[in-house]
Amino acid sequence: MDYNKVFFICDYCADYGGNFLASFNFLATKLSLRGVKVYFIFPEKAKRKSWEIDFSNSNILYCKFNDKELIDTINNHLTKDDHVIIHLNFLSSLFLLKLKKLRITNIKFVFHQHMAVNFGLKQIIKGIILRLYAPKRLAYIGVSPEVYKDVKKEVGKGKSYLVLNAIDTSRLKLSDSINTSNILIFGTDYERKGVDIAIEAIQNSDISHKCKLLIVTHNVMDARKLVLAQFGAIPDFVKILPPVQNVEKLYQKSFLFLSPSRLEAFGYAVVEAAYSGSQVIISDIPGQNILSRIPGIKMVQPENINQLKLKIEKAYVNKYNNRKKTNKEAREYIDNHFSLEYWANRVLKIYDSL
Repeated sequence: MDYNKVFFICDYCADYGGNFLASFNFLATKLSLRGVKVYFIFPEKAKRKSWEIDFSNSNILYCKFNDKELIDTINNHLTKDDHVIIHLNFLSSLFLLKLKKLRITNIKFVFHQHMAVNFGLKQIIKGIILRLYAPKRLAYIGVSPEVYKDVKKEVGKGKSYLVLNAIDTSRLKLSDSINTSNILIFGTDYERKGVDIAIEAIQNSDISHKCKLLIVTHNVMDARKLVLAQFGAIPDFVKILPPVQNVEKLYQKSFLFLSPSRLEAFGYAVVEAAYSGSQVIISDIPGQNILSRIPGIKMVQPENINQLKLKIEKAYVNKYNNRKKTNKEAREYIDNHFSLEYWANRVLKIYDSL
């Protein structure tokens, strides 16, 4: 190890820390045990967030997320003897070009690609620019096989790494009882998450009068408008809810979790739901179909409403069958493939290899 400071630059302002901050905070703790000083840099508006994360092993900084403010904030915490890693999250990769203005040269960079992209001419041009002008000691991380594939296309295989996202399982408990009617879907991005597909599938099913579809969204009023525009009314089985801090309670109160998404980078919630004992149905799309390896997760073809309807009906009939056995197998698989420890060790290997 030849670095003494790590900066996590995170353009992140969600209402809860979730698995993203849990993962990086776990990594920060491991770095602190190595004697590394860790800084998180967040946008100023993140000051108002009451995240459930204990950042006691790190230094938390806030600034405006423009080039000058970010570079000044980092420079203010550098000395000429520092050896540094800067790890970027939810920023444009072109920001890497601006970081040449930092006051020291002993810096290595990691760019974390969290979202899927529609790879095209824009990415090709950006990739050419990055290959020519980005810092040389640099690694790019993709969070799923599909995202990793796009990263390799953009910047080349030599600097690209696949590190599947991690899940903080410490707060996810298996409920002794199971609600016989709730189906859960996360729908802040209404169309991308396939909320309309889920509603139509349940509306056409034999169990629409027996269940409730809980649509959890940051945009409750917008979701209501979208459902009204598409279906003419809010179906009786639809309940639109704001997010809750203790997300595990939603999983524990649902016999089924749906992710009929049209586009995904990685499905945090899919893994959480399986770990919590819910049955799970996902669309067979790049970015989330790798999660079908988890016991208990079923796949449907994207936008196939009839196939989704049949799977939902089957899940309703089977909600008690082998639940504890399937959940035990799911938990073992998730612990072996998506734990914070496994994820952090993968990232540390990349740091040490730069």
